[in-house]
Amino acid sequence: MNDFSISGPFPSRKAFQVLRDRLIAYLLEAGAAPGDPFCSEAQLMERSGLSRTTVRKAVDDLCRAGWVERRAGVGTFVGPRAALPQAAVLAQPKRGAARPALIRVAVLVHLQGEGGADYFTRGVLQGLDSAAVEEGVSVELVGDCNMDLDAWVKRLKRSGADVLVVMPSTARHAMLAGAAEALGIPCLVAGTHLFESGLPTVQEDGEQGAALAVRHLIENGHRRIGLWLCQAPAVWVHQRHNGFMRELEAHGIAPDERRVLWTPYAPVSDVTSRSQLAHVDRFLDYLKAQRPTALVVGSSGQHTRTLGEAVRRGKIRIPEELSLIFLDQHYEDYAHFLHRRPTVVALPLVETGRTLARLAAAAYRAKTGGEAAPPQLSTLPCTLVEGDSVAKR
Repeated sequence: MNDFSISGPFPSRKAFQVLRDRLIAYLLEAGAAPGDPFCSEAQLMERSGLSRTTVRKAVDDLCRAGWVERRAGVGTFVGPRAALPQAAVLAQPKRGAARPALIRVAVLVHLQGEGGADYFTRGVLQGLDSAAVEEGVSVELVGDCNMDLDAWVKRLKRSGADVLVVMPSTARHAMLAGAAEALGIPCLVAGTHLFESGLPTVQEDGEQGAALAVRHLIENGHRRIGLWLCQAPAVWVHQRHNGFMRELEAHGIAPDERRVLWTPYAPVSDVTSRSQLAHVDRFLDYLKAQRPTALVVGSSGQHTRTLGEAVRRGKIRIPEELSLIFLDQHYEDYAHFLHRRPTVVALPLVETGRTLARLAAAAYRAKTGGEAAPPQLSTLPCTLVEGDSVAKR
């Protein structure tokens, strides 16, 4: 983001809107990719000559729309919307206009923190994008779960969506999906958070993923293997726990619930310094009592920070004293807190997006042409991506 100019003139009123539109135009023209560094507010002030208040309003708009994302303590980066096809981003249905040949797919995402999109959202969007042309669909973001319901419904109507893809993380997504279905818009779900909704869902095989992690550790000589999970009331927690226990038993290792470290669930944004210290102490007590040589980290958001603090204190060495496999793709956190790229069981995020594109086309044809409805559940396998966190015994 160092080779463009956004200097004035700017109108005396609504200057933030002009700045916002110029930044969007640049992101499209430059082919910026999600995760690329974006200008800081100070840099935008210097280049535009506008006040901090005006620049912040423009960046806030970009965050809400998914164009950029702020990462506390790290910086500002290009967001997931930059991954969408340019034609889909720019297309705005006009009142009374003829229906386009493309099937319009609207996407409801979960944006974390100050508008930041997590690795799940970015991966699924990449998959949707990669399959958009071959499946004859266009893709448009229509909001996130934090939007006011009435405002979101109005935006959904204006989008002219034929199908809605929901990337849920909370029960609020179910309410928004229900509003879409009340408008006659078929809904598809990515992931396990609305598992019991009855909506067609594309999800990862959590049991297979956990089993893959255990098998890799056993192949590297580990027998005393632990599992670390948060106590979230979610299907994926149950799936990963089951896969872990069954794979141990399949290799002649008696499953032992004492080797499962359960920690309270809390969003990372709610974790205080005091609670973080408590997490670290509990983790170190677990290591002392159970003495695992390897650990499957089944929910790695907050746990990565805990591991990083334990390493910083000199309490553990990875992988010399403790081998790790993560069942998520928080690569930025791994690099920031652990200073490494560990072995992970990667969720099939891109393939999830590609499958959703195919199902969106099927759902539209079922609605308009009487074809068979898409399957209720599509389960995709995870893959092991080797890093530098597993040592042989």
